[in-house]
Amino acid sequence: MSASKKKQFERLLLERLTPILSDDGFVGNDLKWIRNVDPVINCIEVQSRSDSKACCVNLGVHLTFLPNATGSLIVDIQSYSSVDCEIRGRLTSQAEGDQWWEYEMLEPAIDDLIDSYLDHGQNFFERFAKFPHPFVDIGPDSLDDDVVSSLFPVMTKVRMVLLLARVHDFLGNSALAKQFGQIGIDLIGGGMGPKAAFRKILRSHTT
Repeated sequence: MSASKKKQFERLLLERLTPILSDDGFVGNDLKWIRNVDPVINCIEVQSRSDSKACCVNLGVHLTFLPNATGSLIVDIQSYSSVDCEIRGRLTSQAEGDQWWEYEMLEPAIDDLIDSYLDHGQNFFERFAKFPHPFVDIGPDSLDDDVVSSLFPVMTKVRMVLLLARVHDFLGNSALAKQFGQIGIDLIGGGMGPKAAFRKILRSHTT
């Protein structure tokens, strides 16, 4: 497939998707769009497949007070990418799994991609639109519930517990910050993991 087909697909996608995302409050930069409703950051990013014959759409949700995946705090919100986001997912027409849209299909593929965003992508972001919910709705005893797992489809349990500990730390909920911090330490045990982050939270709430 020629590179021109990829360029044609991306040009048409930008023309059709950007107005929809703009209406939803996203600001675009090439094939990436960011929405910042402090403290919640939403990211949508089109990723080309390695063979340059198709693309997927990465979805990300982050919180401004959290470090990114490398442990750094990003000052420029527009510089965020989906890989910087703590909560990640993929846009699909079935709200689960993985999906790639073929450039060769052009209009039908773009139609399906946009329909997928309207049917499922908006819902993905809506789950986290009313901070501090849904984080404060998750108790230490509900970590293995299916509803909780569906909120964080590609996140390990340790990362999920760290996220919850950090949210409660930010909110000043000392008892729950400590409880999730200790759960995280216990989950890691003698293995590798973000022990330092959990210990920092525990120390900051020890009187």
